[in-house]
Amino acid sequence: MRFWLLWSLIAGLGAVVAVTVGGSTAGQGYAMGLGGTAFSVLALKWIIGTMANAATGIKPGLGTLWVVLAFFVKLPVFVTLAMASHRVGGDAPTGFAAGILLVYSALVGWAVRREQSPP
Repeated sequence: MRFWLLWSLIAGLGAVVAVTVGGSTAGQGYAMGLGGTAFSVLALKWIIGTMANAATGIKPGLGTLWVVLAFFVKLPVFVTLAMASHRVGGDAPTGFAAGILLVYSALVGWAVRREQSPP
């Protein structure tokens, strides 16, 4: 719980820094990068969980359809947001990259923390 609170605070601080340094276009790109990458990571997490459930013999429900749909839609959503950040212009592509970097840095921090904590 505290990890997600910390991550949310860092994401908010990143948005403030992006807008302060690069203006509104950087803020727009940051929001697109953060949102698109977070959706992509969540869709991957959901599909891995669904496959784990199927491997243990749990019968798939209607939610499985939404998980599979999210998994197939994640790449087009990400590419569309990347193209939109380039259309915005200015510092939006840089903000987009900063949003991607924040999500993947949080994933690395989560993995390291999880590896060090006792089971």
